[in-house]
Amino acid sequence: MTTSVSLLIVEDDEDDYALVIDALAEIVICEYDVTWAQEYEEGVELLLTRDFDICLLDHRLGAKTGLELLREVRGRGCETPIVFLTAQTEREIDVEAMKAGASDFLSKLDSNAAQLERSMRYAMERSHSLRELRELNSELRVARNQALKSSIAKSSFLASVSHELRTPLNAIIGYSELILEVLEVDRHEADPLVSDIRADIRRIHDAGSHLLALVSDVLDLNQIESGRLSIQPGPVDVAALVRETVASVGSLANTNHNRIVLRCAPEVGTVTADATRIRQILVNIIGNACKFTRDGEIDVEVERRRMVASDRGGRDGAGDLDVVVFTIRDTGIGMTPEQLTRLFASFSQADESISRRFGGTGLGLAISRRLARMMGGEILVSSVFGEGSVFTVELPSDIRGFLESGTGMRAAASSLDMPRVGPPTALLIGRNAGFLSELRERVLDDTAEVVLETDLGAVAAVKNLTPAHVVVALDSSDAAGLVTLTQIAAGLERGGLTVVLLDPSGHFGLEIEAADVLSRRLDRERIVDAVRRAAAPGDAPTPIYANSEVLCEDVAAMLDGAAAAADRESAALFLVDLTAPGAGDTYALAAGLGSDERRRPVILFAPGSLSECAAIRADVEFRPLVERLGLPRGRLIEELGAKVRRQLAKR
Repeated sequence: MTTSVSLLIVEDDEDDYALVIDALAEIVICEYDVTWAQEYEEGVELLLTRDFDICLLDHRLGAKTGLELLREVRGRGCETPIVFLTAQTEREIDVEAMKAGASDFLSKLDSNAAQLERSMRYAMERSHSLRELRELNSELRVARNQALKSSIAKSSFLASVSHELRTPLNAIIGYSELILEVLEVDRHEADPLVSDIRADIRRIHDAGSHLLALVSDVLDLNQIESGRLSIQPGPVDVAALVRETVASVGSLANTNHNRIVLRCAPEVGTVTADATRIRQILVNIIGNACKFTRDGEIDVEVERRRMVASDRGGRDGAGDLDVVVFTIRDTGIGMTPEQLTRLFASFSQADESISRRFGGTGLGLAISRRLARMMGGEILVSSVFGEGSVFTVELPSDIRGFLESGTGMRAAASSLDMPRVGPPTALLIGRNAGFLSELRERVLDDTAEVVLETDLGAVAAVKNLTPAHVVVALDSSDAAGLVTLTQIAAGLERGGLTVVLLDPSGHFGLEIEAADVLSRRLDRERIVDAVRRAAAPGDAPTPIYANSEVLCEDVAAMLDGAAAAADRESAALFLVDLTAPGAGDTYALAAGLGSDERRRPVILFAPGSLSECAAIRADVEFRPLVERLGLPRGRLIEELGAKVRRQLAKR
């Protein structure tokens, strides 16, 4: 059974049209419903208003060319697969057609019916695959949003259930304590029934206390993951806090006949931290030491010292930090290197046999490390199987600075020129999943963590991952992506952003380098700071050129009359409004693209909201720049991947 294919032929020569029809007549595997357009304008209108399975487009269309038509319809959202036809054989036309968005290229002189059928069939299959991929990506985005909503609902449910469980548990524990007090006051040792009741009530009390602790751990973990757990800094007498904590776990030590030895240096003094969270961390670690040690000793040592860069492998004298260090040593069962790798995972213990033997949910240490990091600290561990373990808790003496910055000991290590803890993160953002996946393969190795993200969640990803390097891939036909660009740039430290402009087909692209990316909604403080950093050093005013007179006047006013260059050649700094005519040409001149000219710093201005994108024809500015100076996708990925690896190696 033959299939019917709707075909549009855009051809101004009647003889060539007849030749194409004759070739189609030789194809017997399908029938073609042919529509013929002889004029440029007619071809554009048909492609934009009707759905065709395939289009054959001639290169020569009177005063205009098929390349112009191809660029126009692609820029206006046409997704019909287009096979480019020409009587010429120059490779340049082939390359230009593919860069403009053609699905394939055929020479009228060398092609036959079989080649024509194969080219059209492949073009339609690729178009169908791309549509399916876009639909799949859309479904994945919907699923991702649903997963986020489910996560929020889960967090809300856990918080509600935990609260509801705590109320009856507190009542059970409270009444069992009252009954035990009464039984202790009115002893009837001779009565075995009373003794049995006392033992049963104590079991009820212990079981309720254990269950309440588990519920509290789940609630804490839920609050940490949802970002709702608050840290309340205040003055803490460290020695008194540690003594109280050790006293509270005394019964755990006595259970396994252990002895706790406390040594607290006199200079520990007072710190600014959250006493409740410190106590929670110490109870978890000392309690674990008591549980996994039998007839042994738990040594708790507290000291205050200056942590220098060399403590983390940095340079001596690079800086220091005042910290309080809690060291807990035990003579218990110890752990193997493999068990240590799972130690801080949620709902996981070092070994399943340990869980069966000693009990527990595996939440205590996971929560403790997260709490320590929230206060700017860290928990370290070393262990020898069969000999014991050593846990070290390091906390800054004043956690307020870390709470304000939202960073922890790793940020402090960075300020001390210390190496990052864990691999640096490269964040790849964009809607072209194929391009990003290929780029990820170029960057990914044992020393780096590479994360892909659609631009729908890019801003949140930048905030949560604090990446060492960010690559933003913009579709040159989608002006709305510029809004994402400005939002991302606003949340990044300078020097971590690379912009890659891609044509919609994804075959070619162009790397864009800029000193800064700012919103078109001008902010004086950010502009002054960006110009100051990008301008050439010296006391003389920096000659500035902007591709928009309004932008130049507004910025000059904000810079208190900074010199504006009369022409582009004399400018030392370029301001490029990506929404203004000539943005592509101005950027190419400033960056010296395609020439031997010197590179001059560029500050890009992009729209700050979707409403500002409504009237922008991004393809008018971006596409010619990509077509004139773009690189094939494979080469772009290779060069960009090498650049990202170099950037990550510096971190």
